[in-house]
Amino acid sequence: MNEWGTPDWRDAAAYGDVKRWRFDRWRWEFYRRRDDLRAYFDAHVEETLQRRQRYAGKDGFTVAHLRPNEPGFTLDAALEAGAQFGYSSLPNPRIGAQPMHLIKTHQHDGVRYDLGGVPFPLAPHEEPLTFDLDRPIEPQLAHAREVLLSAQYALHGKPLQKRRRPKKWLGYLRALDAREAGASWAEITGAFYAEKLLDRHKDPSGGYCAPPPQAARDMWLAADALRFKF
Repeated sequence: MNEWGTPDWRDAAAYGDVKRWRFDRWRWEFYRRRDDLRAYFDAHVEETLQRRQRYAGKDGFTVAHLRPNEPGFTLDAALEAGAQFGYSSLPNPRIGAQPMHLIKTHQHDGVRYDLGGVPFPLAPHEEPLTFDLDRPIEPQLAHAREVLLSAQYALHGKPLQKRRRPKKWLGYLRALDAREAGASWAEITGAFYAEKLLDRHKDPSGGYCAPPPQAARDMWLAADALRFKF
């Protein structure tokens, strides 16, 4: 792991059992690799720690004792962070395995309401979703489908229906980490081609050859886009 808690990009196994990652974990992995999110966290972590010192050890403040290097620690809620990154309480981007309720894209309080406005807890097999009526419906429905299928996979250990698997996402994360580690396009292309993450390219003679170095650059560009709009 480097300073930001990202594994050695050359070893896919170092990323863990990504087949069990839910949609929100994937999103968090891309977003925590953003320079602006990292900078925001580091700029505000000290003020959060100072503010919480007065509550440490007191009843009802169960997270006041957490340190920044522990999963579950978050910055105090900030409207600007929510608008910029989509997280009402921003966790430490150095930690990938955060509690799921902190990295949900649809923030909620773990309850739902009946028609009379009476709250009652969600069952283990239920997943809450919210929709923004000021935004187009179709993209939200597509996103909701991914969230539900991912949650279903995590709950049952397998999808109950055929789903689109994020086959390229691990390669994308590794491409981001490779460039951050200083790897060249040629080095990344060679490593990924050996693992068959990049396909052969057709050469002018009509045959096939290894992809050019810009193949890794193209993969990185696709990965970079996901960091800002997953």
